[in-house]
Amino acid sequence: MLTDLLFIALIQQDLELAPERIRHSEALVKKLV
Repeated sequence: MLTDLLFIALIQQDLELAPERIRHSEALVKKLV
């Protein structure tokens, strides 16, 4: 659960900073999964 919370925090930061980073993050997640 800890890793999930950290991941969510990173996504939230990306949302505030740059939406494009989220797309990259999602792409990386899809590659990992």
